[in-house]
Amino acid sequence: MINVDIIIPTYNRASMVVNAIKSAQLQDYLKIKIIVIDNNSTDNTELIIKNLSNLDPRINYIKNKTNIGLIKNIRK
Repeated sequence: MINVDIIIPTYNRASMVVNAIKSAQLQDYLKIKIIVIDNNSTDNTELIIKNLSNLDPRINYIKNKTNIGLIKNIRK
């Protein structure tokens, strides 16, 4: 069995992150983990992701305490 982690870095893109998550959910691997790393968004990204993660346990949400920049967020 192949384990696949899908990493989605985001910052203030609530509407776009939904599409990215939906795309990840459609993958046909048997075991996937969707990890959304939020770079301290100030929009409603957190609420949207938490609602989605309540419906799909494959979604994991991490929110940085401060904005650490794009590259560091991707590396995290």
